[in-house]
Amino acid sequence: GLPGTFIANAVDREALVPGTSYHHSAFMTSKLSTNGGSDWKGLKPPASYRFGVCNTCPAGSSSSGDDPNCRLHLHGSTSWFSPEGPRPNLYSVENAPGLVMAAGNVGAHLDFTPDADCTWLSRDGGLTWEDIYPATAIYEVGDKGGVMLIAPHRSEGPTDSLLLSLDEGLCWDIVKLP
Repeated sequence: GLPGTFIANAVDREALVPGTSYHHSAFMTSKLSTNGGSDWKGLKPPASYRFGVCNTCPAGSSSSGDDPNCRLHLHGSTSWFSPEGPRPNLYSVENAPGLVMAAGNVGAHLDFTPDADCTWLSRDGGLTWEDIYPATAIYEVGDKGGVMLIAPHRSEGPTDSLLLSLDEGLCWDIVKLP
């Protein structure tokens, strides 16, 4: 939603050992470019967490974004083809510039384990992030970001409620389903 800003996943080639066979998703890292792809950097994790389960940085790691063991990694379109099951894609809408929602994890690499994900929100095009749901969720944005919905992903099992925000994700209300 912001010109020149891109978020993509790439293989962390520095972590690969020649001659070793890897799972298709091993060593995937999320990167951000704010200058049309000229420079890329890892996604900085939040300084504080709403849900403690979302902070999976190893003990002693720094959340400055410079520590390769403690970065935010988000599922993208290739996560739909994961043998562990599809994950929701990174999501933004043109009429809500800067708002981005995604499922992913904090750590050294993107984790495809079913219980590894939290759901994340950025209001500034991916520069800063916050955890908004302690598991994998699906999401939708409407009214230029004035209405946001979250529902547990099917991998989380059946649900009887949704989360609704009317203030760009600052506060969330539970909406019970009949």
